[in-house]
Amino acid sequence: MHQIGFIQKLANVFNIVKNEIVKVPVTVGTTLVKCKEGESVEDFPYRSLIGSLMFLASRSRPDILYAVTYLSQLNVLHSGAHVKCLKQVLQYVYRGA
Repeated sequence: MHQIGFIQKLANVFNIVKNEIVKVPVTVGTTLVKCKEGESVEDFPYRSLIGSLMFLASRSRPDILYAVTYLSQLNVLHSGAHVKCLKQVLQYVYRGA
């Protein structure tokens, strides 16, 4: 079972290009904390991407489940570092598609 069409659509929506360097969903040793209210990035559809990646994780990509669940805890206040990690998960999935 695969979701290649769905993954390619997500990559197009979020302007992700295939990157052969990304080999893990989240880099080892990455620690993220909630940001303060004034530092939040509001113009990125964070929850939408979390939901799409959660769908993939539950259907055909259990290898990203931990990373997506961890990043979903930062739905309310997310910074640029959180967005970067979330895009890395999408790049990881897109690389394997």
